[in-house]
Amino acid sequence: MILTSMTSGEQHPSDGIADDRGSRRRLRLEAMEAHRRREAEGDAYLKAQLDADEEVVARGPQALVTDRRIFLEWHRLRFPPHSGEWTHDALTYREITRWAVGRTHDYRPLIHLHHPPHGRTEQVPAHNVLWFHWGNAEVEVRHADTTLSFRRSGDPVFVAIHDRLQREGAEQGEPFVVLPPGTREGRMRGSATMLYEVRSPSRRR
Repeated sequence: MILTSMTSGEQHPSDGIADDRGSRRRLRLEAMEAHRRREAEGDAYLKAQLDADEEVVARGPQALVTDRRIFLEWHRLRFPPHSGEWTHDALTYREITRWAVGRTHDYRPLIHLHHPPHGRTEQVPAHNVLWFHWGNAEVEVRHADTTLSFRRSGDPVFVAIHDRLQREGAEQGEPFVVLPPGTREGRMRGSATMLYEVRSPSRRR
């Protein structure tokens, strides 16, 4: 066995691994802090939109539900001429003309709402020529229906919207199911992976 020594100026290979781990940890912490900052800014923005006597019933990533309306799609604009500004949409309960409860293929609940057209600022390609799309822009897109998804039927936002619409007496449609495109067999076939075993020829003694 040969032992070698390292001079004080040399760097051990494990030092680079430690540096990489420290950098990744620092990036994670910075990302978490940026997320918390955006959440706080969003909360402050939504709070400023409420009437003085408006009461918040439930809050989640899908919507903020009050005793008067449902706030949706709040986010900060990213591109000029309104970059840095916040935007949102809000539906009053009387605007909702029809609604239905559904689920995804993995049994996550959905609520589908029909309402008069509402404009929502969304990111779209800045340029469209034939089948080529490039660049970024934000424009108002009109929507006459909204679908909200939830992780479970006990989600406070799901329960708040469901119960309020039942009390409002809005027309309720039939339950529905949203399935992934294609058939289950086709999806399974597309995700299959062929495995091969490579064996070395045995050595002769």
